[in-house]
Amino acid sequence: MVEEAFKETAYAGCLLDGLRWNKKRQKAHEGGSRKRADLLPLSDAKPEATGKNVVLIDEIMTTGGNLLACQDRLIVAGAKVVGAVTCGRSIYDLKDPPYGARSFDLVEQLQDYQRAASS
Repeated sequence: MVEEAFKETAYAGCLLDGLRWNKKRQKAHEGGSRKRADLLPLSDAKPEATGKNVVLIDEIMTTGGNLLACQDRLIVAGAKVVGAVTCGRSIYDLKDPPYGARSFDLVEQLQDYQRAASS
């Protein structure tokens, strides 16, 4: 999808497929963890990621654990993660409208979610 969106733009050729899941993840609704520490060992960074500035792209954000684990793996591989883009967010927050562009610190978002989940 991203490759198609970048086609015939100044960003054509900038797409880097720099991460791969090395094990199948259990689905969250079947009890699979989405915690950062649990997801980290399930991915490998490709050597092409070393030295690159990276923007992570994910279709949806729930807890943030997936993005944070990907960020950790890429940093260890020598990449610099400069941001993340998601197409949707599955956590509803009454303070924010459900649609539209917004920016937030992912680490704080994950901590807020974990506090709410443990309450």
